[in-house]
Amino acid sequence: MRMEALELQYLQTLEQRVKMTRKERQELQSALVGYQGECSFDQCTLNILQNTERLLDDVNLDYQSSRCQIDKLLVSGDVLYILDVKNYDGHYQYHDGQVLAHNIFEQITRAQDIVARCLRDQRVQMTVKSVLVFVGSDVELDVIDPPGRIEIMNFAEACAWLTRLHLSTNVSHNMRWKAALSRYFMPA
Repeated sequence: MRMEALELQYLQTLEQRVKMTRKERQELQSALVGYQGECSFDQCTLNILQNTERLLDDVNLDYQSSRCQIDKLLVSGDVLYILDVKNYDGHYQYHDGQVLAHNIFEQITRAQDIVARCLRDQRVQMTVKSVLVFVGSDVELDVIDPPGRIEIMNFAEACAWLTRLHLSTNVSHNMRWKAALSRYFMPA
């Protein structure tokens, strides 16, 4: 079960105690929408995979003073997938390496680099891939030539992908990835 992020808990407590600024109300709404999107995708993942052994949710890593937050890690065979869940509405553009709106790739690209370094330092040989999942129904993506290491899917595509992954792949017997990454865990 996914826990609410400390930022969301703080903002909810603040809302009960004081009159929030407009910016704080926007931050609360954004954090709440993000959490709801992550929970929706968690439910899809659990319904399909029916096993949490190959999953880690809400991972915070610190590697040589570089920190990252990861919504979900999923192992399939010798591939470790980093899943970043976005519950966005609106229009996002990315053309030929140029971000024309909010940079939706920055967080997942950073996380992929950090996870790959953590595994390499612990001598765990796995391929690390990234999947950006948009669970919002009112998002419009205009992505031409996305970063090569990132797959982009909407909610339905991601659920279908998980089903194919579950049916076609054996669970990795190499669980060293969890132990290797746990060396770099930091509290949320």
